[in-house]
Amino acid sequence: MKAIATVGERLQLIKDWQCSGLTVSEWCRRNGIHKNTFCNWIHRSRRQGLLETPAVIPQPIDQDPIKQDIVKIEVSPEQPEYSMRFFSDDNPPAGGTQSSGSDGH
Repeated sequence: MKAIATVGERLQLIKDWQCSGLTVSEWCRRNGIHKNTFCNWIHRSRRQGLLETPAVIPQPIDQDPIKQDIVKIEVSPEQPEYSMRFFSDDNPPAGGTQSSGSDGH
């Protein structure tokens, strides 16, 4: 990106970031501006009274929610050495409960 020479251009870029909903890091990456440079523009603009502190802090967008797996654990007091068996959607329990007989493990 070419050097941003004017205060007006810098203020417009700051306002573009504020409206984007992106984090400073993500917005700067997408726009080819070094994060520290951009943060200096923000700081100087606020100090000079050219920019207000936003009432709403932008939140990151385009993030996938964290997927958590639910794991069922069965405990059998009859065989403590084989007492814990882990099940998931990919590996459901056979018959719903663990038998007390040997299963070859």
